[in-house]
Amino acid sequence: MSGPSGLIASGVVGYLLGSIPFGLIVGMRLRNVDVRKYGSGNIGATNVLRVLGPIPALIVIIADVGKGALSALAGLRMAGPVGGAVAGAFAVVGHSFPAWLGFRGGKSVGTAGGALLVLAPRVAAVEIGLAAAIIAATKYVSLGSVTAAATAPIVASLMRVRPDCLGFIVFAGILIILRHKSNIRRLIAGNENKLGQKVPPR
Repeated sequence: MSGPSGLIASGVVGYLLGSIPFGLIVGMRLRNVDVRKYGSGNIGATNVLRVLGPIPALIVIIADVGKGALSALAGLRMAGPVGGAVAGAFAVVGHSFPAWLGFRGGKSVGTAGGALLVLAPRVAAVEIGLAAAIIAATKYVSLGSVTAAATAPIVASLMRVRPDCLGFIVFAGILIILRHKSNIRRLIAGNENKLGQKVPPR
């Protein structure tokens, strides 16, 4: 498959894979808990950790990273490097705005990371290490996520990744930062939830 049809197919596959709400599925299947009703109301792994604990959260982060990686791989197979970038971008959109959940999804960090592991593994390694170091030092997952999203385009430029891959990184980084607006406000105010901190029902 080549040309515009390949890129369209890449986008569709990326969105469909990205929009699978693993956080909601894991919560309902393992504990019969709708994580959207607790904590931040987010379906991502961080909220799953706060609400359900480490094992469900680990399953969710692996699944979210996996769907990002699978999307990028599918795009590469269908339309080459540009297709991989398109599929990765749409997977990020799908995770943040899944049609089946009224376009209210997660913050796309894991999904973007999975796509990045396929498209630019060296950049992914640097950003995972940076995010992990910040989270370990501060216990703020949001700070690590936003910092990685903001610095990834710089690291990618220094590593001279392909323009299509750089486009994906910039797009995903902007979306992730926008999805963390409320977290950024809480960080500035000094009342952001820390890693592992329990939260009451919404």
